[in-house]
Amino acid sequence: MRTTRKLVVLLAVVAVAGCGSTSDPDDGAAEESTQVEIVDFAFAPESLSVVVGDTVTFTNRDDATHTATGSGASPIDSPDIAADGGFSVTFDEAGTFEYLCKFHPFMTGSITVGD
Repeated sequence: MRTTRKLVVLLAVVAVAGCGSTSDPDDGAAEESTQVEIVDFAFAPESLSVVVGDTVTFTNRDDATHTATGSGASPIDSPDIAADGGFSVTFDEAGTFEYLCKFHPFMTGSITVGD
């Protein structure tokens, strides 16, 4: 019984100690996640800047289905995103990537990825 109690206390201490973040946000090791919401037939924000390794998540807040579709060799190439659905892309290289909704081409946006 004593061993079990000591084990429970040890596990609790380890769990609490692991709750804090030990990574330095400037050390380049932590991946950032940025949100783009699709709302009222627009991407918000319409343009943003991230760094290589960051992930951007598109979330559809409209009732209509949308996409985030880039041109050429763009890493932005979502499937159809239904209402309340999402799509994420992680950027492995620098550049400026423009995209639109293939169903509503007036909906446009761009992501600039820096080193």
